Amino acid sequence: MTLVSPLNESGERTLRTTLEQIGARVDAWAALLTRHHPSQLTRLNAASGTEVRVGPTMASLLSWSADAWESTGGLVNIAMLDERIAAETGAPMRGQALSRGWRLDLQHWKHEDHVHLCGGLLRRPEGLHFDLDGVGKGWIADRAAALLARLLDALAAAGEIPAWKSCFVDGDGDIAIQNRGGAETEVRIEIPRVSEATIGAIQVSGSSAGIATSGTGVHQWGGRHHIIDPHTGAPADSGIAQATVVAESAREAEAWAKSIVIGGAALIRRAEAAGVRRIVAVQTNGSIISAPALDRLDARNKYTPQSAPAADATVSAR
Repeated sequence: MTLVSPLNESGERTLRTTLEQIGARVDAWAALLTRHHPSQLTRLNAASGTEVRVGPTMASLLSWSADAWESTGGLVNIAMLDERIAAETGAPMRGQALSRGWRLDLQHWKHEDHVHLCGGLLRRPEGLHFDLDGVGKGWIADRAAALLARLLDALAAAGEIPAWKSCFVDGDGDIAIQNRGGAETEVRIEIPRVSEATIGAIQVSGSSAGIATSGTGVHQWGGRHHIIDPHTGAPADSGIAQATVVAESAREAEAWAKSIVIGGAALIRRAEAAGVRRIVAVQTNGSIISAPALDRLDARNKYTPQSAPAADATVSAR
């Protein structure tokens, strides 16, 4: 984060405590949604029957997943855990189109003038399993960054820390950004461990924004990768090796970055029409395309997905 003036010793302690609180909240949300150890998600996937009641956190994330499915034309599909595991393990893949296959009825309660989400009723076919890794990262980053901004505003108003200009929360590559007072955050898109690999720099303005990169070069197993095309039930092969997207939120950026990798260049125009701010996509032949065009873009930089991991977004505040 960036402050308008230096911290004193008391402010440093206060800020450190605040950041630790945010980190603990992120860890708590992630623990609820992971598929890698017992969690709300693993219990949901193991539940029998076609109707399952879910709590407010799971209901909120499932609700966003349904919105992402609608806006991207079904390319964000959380009901593909079995295909993801098959890609990882080398097991046979079904190789068929995958529909959404589930629906959620939200449940609320009203207290005075406020309506609160208290959970929902999930209806799904027997044996349908969810993978929330992609959508969960952006969703967590957005919630954590919004909470951090509220806490920093309160501390600054109380005089415990100086006014602040920019902060961000990195949810395993999905980055939620908060700016104040017209500040901008510079985001450099890089390919890790590859010399002269900076693709370009983007100035992110506005009070809140999100950036995410999705690509086929990091998680690979014997020629397969983790980004599954719901239209085929197999790893995506669209001609786009990776995409970086700046949007109004980290969860939106994650959804569109993945969709562009799955759907190819045609999805760039759809993402622009949906209000995405910036897109930088790298084709499998190494060519770099952007929409709208970046002010600083070195098209001589090439990307070889077979030998290099997908790009990261490196953030610095101004």
